[in-house]
Amino acid sequence: FLKKKKKKGSKPIEENGKTFIGLPFTDANDSFFIVASAVDYVGAEKLKHMVESMVVSFFIFLIFVVLAGHYLAKKALEPIQSVIFQVKSISANNLHERVAYENNKDEIAQLSSTFNSMLERLENDFLRQMAFVSNASHELRNPLAAMIGQAEITLMKERENSHYKDVLETIFSDALRLKKIVNSLLQLSQASADSKSVSTIRLDEMVLDIIENLTRTKGYRQIEILLPEEMGEELLVKGNPSLLEVGIGNLIDNACKYSDGKEVICSIEKDGKDLLLVVEDHGLGMSELEMKYCLDPFYRSESARKKEGFGIGLAVSNSIFKSHGVDMQLSSQPGKGTRIQLRFPFAVNRNR
Repeated sequence: FLKKKKKKGSKPIEENGKTFIGLPFTDANDSFFIVASAVDYVGAEKLKHMVESMVVSFFIFLIFVVLAGHYLAKKALEPIQSVIFQVKSISANNLHERVAYENNKDEIAQLSSTFNSMLERLENDFLRQMAFVSNASHELRNPLAAMIGQAEITLMKERENSHYKDVLETIFSDALRLKKIVNSLLQLSQASADSKSVSTIRLDEMVLDIIENLTRTKGYRQIEILLPEEMGEELLVKGNPSLLEVGIGNLIDNACKYSDGKEVICSIEKDGKDLLLVVEDHGLGMSELEMKYCLDPFYRSESARKKEGFGIGLAVSNSIFKSHGVDMQLSSQPGKGTRIQLRFPFAVNRNR
């Protein structure tokens, strides 16, 4: 014991449930070592109670944490559940409804705002589709009704050969009109699907070919083309040649059709890394309201109804240019004409 005590110094020693304390003492004649021992019943009891209290507290705290975590998780997921419930309740019949949210800064608000933007785009596309189907049905029904009516009246009784010839010419004219409508609808539906067939095209040559074709087939003589004075590089763009020819041809055809014989200017110029194609006429022009709807299929303004057409050319061109990543900007004033600018990404010829 004395050896252990000398090693530990004044620290107590635990042996067989007892606590021993030893202290050295020296007087004038001799040295002594005083030893005291005891059993700490009170301390042991307190230690036992403390262990029991810690175990009970641990389980109580664990239960509290589980319940609090469940409650907080439920409260945290309530906004998401609300968004899910609102999104599930929106269908084609109530696309005008939007997802409501309170906080404008957290991630749930950003998610709700994204859903609302998507719903707005879907609603606009749905309304355009409904208007397109309605207008297409109307445009297709008119020539069909005229053809059926002419044939039905003619077949009611025997008539002279000259009358049959007149009826057949009328039916043939309506059939050609019907064919043009169907072809326009096919072009509109294929505008995005065929845009992946990309090749490098000389924009100036394509525009010259389009103008030559319009001059030969429709007799347009008022078209002037302006090219850059210094062309260090070929004016190259990338895209589907047949689709771009249709899109640009529709713009130039419309400009000539609604310019009443006045000059139409097609100009090509370089603007940094882009090529600009501008088609400008000095004809009827459009108001702000007409410009708002002029890209919708089958829309025709009051002034345009006097001209031959179906109101689908600009819609086809717009769809083609969108699928090719070409930016189209339109400006117009009634009685002063219309200006359409196309911005093509410039394709540099790497083989030269």
